[in-house]
Amino acid sequence: MSFLASSPIRLESFRSERGIAIVQTPARGILYSKVQGHADLALAKHLMEAFDRVAADWSPVESFHDWQGVQSYDSEARDAYIQWAQGHRPKVLRVHILTGSKLVAMAVAVAKLKLDYLEPYTDQKAFEERKLEAIWRRLRELR
Repeated sequence: MSFLASSPIRLESFRSERGIAIVQTPARGILYSKVQGHADLALAKHLMEAFDRVAADWSPVESFHDWQGVQSYDSEARDAYIQWAQGHRPKVLRVHILTGSKLVAMAVAVAKLKLDYLEPYTDQKAFEERKLEAIWRRLRELR
């Protein structure tokens, strides 16, 4: 049996009023998102729901969020995420977040004070290398 057979790849997209997210599950227990535009509450809720679907199949989940294209966010989205994340701690292995905007990087740094498993990045190469390492590690585990 192929190790990919036990690891269905899922890809979806979501558009809110001012932002768009592409969400992928490249391996069981690995969540990847790429978000562009403005991160509002609807977009944050969609990402939380995507996490819940992945965690229902495998946990703890390791997440990778490419938010280089996010220039702004609603504080209610940030607050809802922090509250939701605190209740999901047992299901989270680590959350890697790549930022481009100084505003978003600052928000991630503040969130990290409450969520110790956040791993911020500004270097895309380092972020991508870490993502690939996690995917390969998980696929080897599934063999």
